[in-house]
Amino acid sequence: MAVSVLAVAKRMGEQSGWRLTNLALQKLCYIAHMLHLGQHGEALVFGQFQAWDLGPVHPQLYRAVSRFGSSPVQAQVFESVRSVQDDTVITTLIDRVVNELSDNTPRLVAITHWEGGAWAKHYVPDVKHIMIPDEDILQEYKDRQLEPQK
Repeated sequence: MAVSVLAVAKRMGEQSGWRLTNLALQKLCYIAHMLHLGQHGEALVFGQFQAWDLGPVHPQLYRAVSRFGSSPVQAQVFESVRSVQDDTVITTLIDRVVNELSDNTPRLVAITHWEGGAWAKHYVPDVKHIMIPDEDILQEYKDRQLEPQK
C-alpha cells in the first residue's frame, strides 16, 4: 500500500542524520519508488513524479522542502508527518536506498537522468508539471534489469 512521500522523506532524513538536500531527497524518493514498483508491483508513494529540469520531482515534497534550497532539509518540516516505521518492507527499502546512495550526488543524477529512463522520456526543457506515469517508471526498472529482492 502506498504511503505519503513526506513519510518516506522523513524516514530518509532520519536515516541520514538530516543531511539531505531537497535535490537528494527528490532523487532518493524516486529511486525508492522505482524499486518498490519493480519489487512489489505497487507504488511506494501516493501521487506522481514529474519531469523537471533537475530530474524527477514529487510536487508535494517540493512544496514542503524547497525553502531549504541547497541546504540540508531540517526535521521540523516533518514534525506532523506520520512515520512509516511500522512497515518493515518500506523501512528496509528506504534504509537501503539511503545507506547505498545518499553520499553520492553524481551517482543519483546519473541514475535519475538515465538516457533510457522514465524522466528522460518525459522531460521537456524549462517545462514543469509533466507527469511521469508509474508504468514508465516500472518499465525503467525492467529495462535496467534490476532484480527483485523481496
